[in-house]
Amino acid sequence: MEIDGELKAVIQEHAWKSFSIHADQRMKSFNFFVLLSTLVIGGLFTVLKDGRHLCVGALLSMLLPFFSFVFWKLDGRNRQLVKHAEAALMFIESQWQLPSSGDAPHPVQIFLAEEYTSNRLPPFGGNSLLKAQLRYSHCFNAVFAPFCVGGFMVGIVLLVAAFMTTACG
Repeated sequence: MEIDGELKAVIQEHAWKSFSIHADQRMKSFNFFVLLSTLVIGGLFTVLKDGRHLCVGALLSMLLPFFSFVFWKLDGRNRQLVKHAEAALMFIESQWQLPSSGDAPHPVQIFLAEEYTSNRLPPFGGNSLLKAQLRYSHCFNAVFAPFCVGGFMVGIVLLVAAFMTTACG
């Protein structure tokens, strides 16, 4: 089936809008996670200031693993949606008859060129951490994990301290 120029433009605009919306949503949800976690930690310090509300502090602390899990799952879904849009845009770019330099795509084929370049970088965890490619998910997970583990550990410590001092009653 031959697709006319107008339909090609509509398809490309649809793919780009999908990519743009989901990539933007991914960044906004991560920023909201950081803001929400900062507020929880601020509330935790405020509640623990006098040392009398250890159970409330434990509950606040346990919000961090909960939020980390929810936003980690949300980021995974947004990542899937971004990947779908990227695949559509790469397909569209592959249809363009542009000269390439060697086996590399033409620089105007931004998504294909990015994939080509990224596939030639050492993976995260390879021999050279400084040259390794860090994806958004690696960076986001590096933030989600300590908030999750730290919040859980602080919550447990506060619960144990609360029951040892009977500060929950």
